[in-house]
Amino acid sequence: MECKNCGASYKLTKLRCPYCESENFIGKMLLLKRTDTIRQYEREQKEAKVRYIPYVASKLVNTMLLFSLLMIVILGVLFTGFNGENSYASKLYREGRYMELHDYMSSFDMFQDLPKYMSQAALLTYDYNEFLSHRMAYVDDDPNEWDPTYISLAMREAMDIYILEVGVYSGEFRQNEEMYKEYRERIMAFWRGTMLCDDEDIAFLTEPENFWHQTYITEMAEKLKERRIEKDGK
Repeated sequence: MECKNCGASYKLTKLRCPYCESENFIGKMLLLKRTDTIRQYEREQKEAKVRYIPYVASKLVNTMLLFSLLMIVILGVLFTGFNGENSYASKLYREGRYMELHDYMSSFDMFQDLPKYMSQAALLTYDYNEFLSHRMAYVDDDPNEWDPTYISLAMREAMDIYILEVGVYSGEFRQNEEMYKEYRERIMAFWRGTMLCDDEDIAFLTEPENFWHQTYITEMAEKLKERRIEKDGK
């Protein structure tokens, strides 16, 4: 700009003429305006920080809540899925569908995950059905056709069920009492009715310690074969 006092030229933002030291009112006005702008900017910055901190905290809390909710949902799905398996197994058990329970537990390798009484019921029923199939295959209507080796196998399978020799699931459970009663009655009918076992034979077959006496059981099968032949011949 041009100085009104001496006519020299200088920058508009100067507060005084650099030649005659005359005051530049326009420069002062620009300085004041610049100062006000700076102060307003600083004030707005402070206000923004005051507003931003709660916003960040709120966002952080919301993020944490969202993450926690997501984890709860994931865990809930996993827990529900696991319980769903348990629930289905429990349903099969309650309905007495023990062979289906055995197949289901075998498919998902769940024998160690469910209550022992449920696993025992599944295994015991599987063993009982194996016994029934072997009894049908080995115990011919004509006792002359009996093979003592196979007969002893069927008798040992019957012992296995009667004395609850089912591995880690041995022993009696209150929940399976009706099953024990039913299977033992049927096995006793097989021993006494089909095999013609007497009291001494029954005492031996129902003693858990005798389960491993394979040779003696085979000899018993031979004796029972002769007893049945003799009876049927009369």
